[in-house]
Amino acid sequence: MLRGMDISAYQGPEDIAGMVSGYRLDFVICRALQSDYALDPRFPEYWAALGRTTAVRGAYNFANTRFAPAAEADRFIDYVQANGLVPTDLLVLDLESSGGLTATALAAWAIAWARRLKARLPGYAPLLYGPYPTHPQYAELPQHFAAWWWPYYPTVWSLRAAWPSSLPAVPANYWPGGPTIWQFSQDFPVGPNDPHDANVSTLTLDQLRSLNPGAQDMALTQADAITLLSTPLQQFVPEQTLNIDDKVTVGSALAMIAYALGGAPAKDKVTLSQLLAAATRPAPTVDVPALAAALAPLLPAPPGSVPLAEVEAALRTVLGGTAITATFTPRP
Repeated sequence: MLRGMDISAYQGPEDIAGMVSGYRLDFVICRALQSDYALDPRFPEYWAALGRTTAVRGAYNFANTRFAPAAEADRFIDYVQANGLVPTDLLVLDLESSGGLTATALAAWAIAWARRLKARLPGYAPLLYGPYPTHPQYAELPQHFAAWWWPYYPTVWSLRAAWPSSLPAVPANYWPGGPTIWQFSQDFPVGPNDPHDANVSTLTLDQLRSLNPGAQDMALTQADAITLLSTPLQQFVPEQTLNIDDKVTVGSALAMIAYALGGAPAKDKVTLSQLLAAATRPAPTVDVPALAAALAPLLPAPPGSVPLAEVEAALRTVLGGTAITATFTPRP
């Protein structure tokens, strides 16, 4: 079974890479929007750190039904998108409290939230977290959510750093097919006095990554491409020769590579030899995935995964016509 954890600012600073490798986690889901409509202040750092691991990452919206569902969905989506959204990212509605709504009104609120998310993000299929009572009014929810994440805490798993190998029996009148993710503990002992929520899933990793069947990388406008190319690099590799007032951008680094490969002469060229070694092949072709990997730790605020088609013209301008062979996908 797949292993996962969910985290929020409540946990404070986290060694995300250490957690993922130490517990062999397959997924980690972070709170983005709190129950009081505030943005989780640690979401950006968790999200960026997860992007550098092998784990599938997810974001959840702790529902507050005092607000209109479309407005709540918009606030959640805007925050996640601002930190970079890719097709394998999971998006979750955490429906723990009714907020005083009747079962009928609560179901309608959740469905409206899901519809808004799908309208804003075509191809994304949200998950629903919650105890899922068996009210007949909830029967329509599985039509709007891709999967159910079930919080259920048998005493046998309390305060144990152990992982279930199977799911418990679920009443037949619950979610059709049962839960996709089971949150089996609220006090998994990650460290001394450091309890975490722990989860397992019956899916394969490929299935988990495919829960958004039609999701695509968000298209960039020409203005977005210009912004990307002018993004300053935050730090430099040891060997460097700078002659543009120590201001190096993604665009100038690409221009340097094009110049080194025999492309158009680069004005105010920059030599970053380790970047060049990581980002080029013997032939006059830029290895864009390698370039992205080399640039990733240098970008202070990368825009997330971007489709090549939307930025190719701008990249070719900077590269002086040098061939591009793959999608440029900067990660935080």
